[in-house]
Amino acid sequence: MAARRIESALRVWRDALAPRARRRARRRLRRWRRQLSGVRDLEVLHEALDADGLSATPAETACLSQLAAAIAGRRDRGRRRAAARFTDARLERLRRLLERAVVNARFDAAAVAAAAHRRARVDLDAESVLASLADTDDDGKLHAARIAVKKRRYAGEVFVRVAGGAADDATAAARALQRALGAVHDRAALRDRLQEFARRAIVRRRPERATALLAVSARVERLRLEALARFRSLRLTTVAAG
Repeated sequence: MAARRIESALRVWRDALAPRARRRARRRLRRWRRQLSGVRDLEVLHEALDADGLSATPAETACLSQLAAAIAGRRDRGRRRAAARFTDARLERLRRLLERAVVNARFDAAAVAAAAHRRARVDLDAESVLASLADTDDDGKLHAARIAVKKRRYAGEVFVRVAGGAADDATAAARALQRALGAVHDRAALRDRLQEFARRAIVRRRPERATALLAVSARVERLRLEALARFRSLRLTTVAAG
């Protein structure tokens, strides 16, 4: 999250910052985010597996406990690899890049106007993506909408933080939409992983385990549909308010 916020600030206020250092910092942040995405996915999956109410029988509880333990092991190994890769020296080099980008920043009227224009474009992109959803149930499109809304939220926040003023209704709406879409995405990801684990159990001739996992997967899908309904109600409210 911190990396995305910094990236958003570098993008929105690009006209005020030192070009070369800004470009290098953005490239480095994007690369680091990609490298850390796998660990973050495991963290989210582990948290989801620990949620109350997912299991309804002792067999399901046992399956989820075993999966959570296995995922926790993979997550911890990923964290250790990340800690070894992202050393204090590398973090310090990024800090110096960011410092060079902002040390002589000029937030004059022209830079503020350019930042406002760039923020407006991000807003329009998010609105376009949201408008294209209609009543879709496609997880890929919903995930793309989540990313667009997240960019909209961060652009609004970093603009206000530098230009001054309070967060507006669009930023508050983006925050609510992002949370709702995040719940949809996380539950879709958990559902898919549970189905994948169930397929493996079938291949390994463990039908009881597969049955338990598929039952939990169906329960997670119902939770995803509830989150999707929440998102649609928020989207309709936001459109009406606009």
